Amino acid sequence: MLPSLRAFSLLAACVCLLVALSLPAASGQERAGGSPSQSGDITLEDTHKRPKAASARGSEDLKAWLASLDASFTSGAVKEPRELSDEGVHELAALYFFCAVRAGSCPFILDTALESDVIVSKNEREASCPTMSRFWKVWVAGDFDQHARYAIGAGAAEQMDSFNTQERPSYVKCKGTVAEILEDRSNLEARYQAGGEARTSLDRTTKLLDDLAARGVNYRAGAPVSR
Repeated sequence: MLPSLRAFSLLAACVCLLVALSLPAASGQERAGGSPSQSGDITLEDTHKRPKAASARGSEDLKAWLASLDASFTSGAVKEPRELSDEGVHELAALYFFCAVRAGSCPFILDTALESDVIVSKNEREASCPTMSRFWKVWVAGDFDQHARYAIGAGAAEQMDSFNTQERPSYVKCKGTVAEILEDRSNLEARYQAGGEARTSLDRTTKLLDDLAARGVNYRAGAPVSR
């Protein structure tokens, strides 16, 4: 594919996603058909907010981590990316939650997290997925799935259910997924080149973060916080 066509395809995908993200998410009460408290469900309003200082640190660390991944891809995955801090993992979870409840699923964000583990595993010659595992620990601790039931946008619930059932298990059982990627040696280098899987996912994640910042969108608002 020509560079100009690849750029157009990436831009078109991002525009479509941003249109979906601009739509307001349905309220929990609207989707549940009544007050969530009557059924014992946790409402978003009950969620504790992360301190602003922690959010600021997490935002900066997430950006630095994405930049280090970019440098790693440019080196052909020889250079390992920096480790994502705990605050950065929370930030990544908030970004995914914001995107998923509006678009149904945003696997490119998960792919970006998984790729950092692929690179480290490749260099250490042993499959592992500490970044992806930490992401799911934050997700479970914050009960993100429960909150998503009440924050999911109109028309996105079916897609989210399908993704969570059919595709998400490969990200949860991430060690085996990393091992499978490493076994496909013929495709490993191509992942990091322009148009490759890893490069495309990283570019989409970075562009989403940059576009939300440019529009002044607070993607952390309403996101659960693990305790």
